Amino acid sequence: MALLHYLSYVGSIAAFLFMTLSLASGLLYISELIEEYSRSAKLIGQRGTYLVIALHALLYMFDSFPLPQILFSILCHAVYLQNFSSTWPLISLSSFSFMASCILAVANHFTWFLYFSRVSREVRHSYSRHRGPVTEAPGFADIAT
Repeated sequence: MALLHYLSYVGSIAAFLFMTLSLASGLLYISELIEEYSRSAKLIGQRGTYLVIALHALLYMFDSFPLPQILFSILCHAVYLQNFSSTWPLISLSSFSFMASCILAVANHFTWFLYFSRVSREVRHSYSRHRGPVTEAPGFADIAT
């Protein structure tokens, strides 16, 4: 079994390397498409961002997500839209909108991580007190979405 154990490490490393190379190749291909079809890419990017803003509003209405986090996410996406300026696809890495987008992307993910970890912790805590879950904890797929 020792050889199998070491082979599993080699297989895991190989899979990680292949996934990394595939992701890098895909991102390079997408960047070339954006350069070649910049007008279409800008339109798709803007419409996609508006769609995400609409989905946040729907999550608030139908799933009762907390309003402060929803409003913060919408604000973040409004800042992301500023990167689709008249100079698209050229984005200055020192511009306020780009730096704010990077900071807000991390802050937005961290905010939602804290929300879902609190909800999961509350469900686990209620489960231990009442011998069964009072509410259903969000699954991995729900949180990842």
